[in-house]
Amino acid sequence: MNGGQLAVEAQRIRPGLRVLLTSGYAASALSQNELPETLRVLPKPYRRDDLAANLRLVIAEGRQPSSSAA
Repeated sequence: MNGGQLAVEAQRIRPGLRVLLTSGYAASALSQNELPETLRVLPKPYRRDDLAANLRLVIAEGRQPSSSAA
């Protein structure tokens, strides 16, 4: 099992789990449709600013309400 497969399985077991993959392999797997598009992938090498921005996005995605209240 690779990291991408682990992330998919972890999200299956725990829906709503937020994942940020940081891997050159994961980026190529995503382009080959081996991973769901819902997984955020930060290809290596990356800058600290890019990591910080992606972490903020993943955290913000988890805070979005699942339905809007009127």
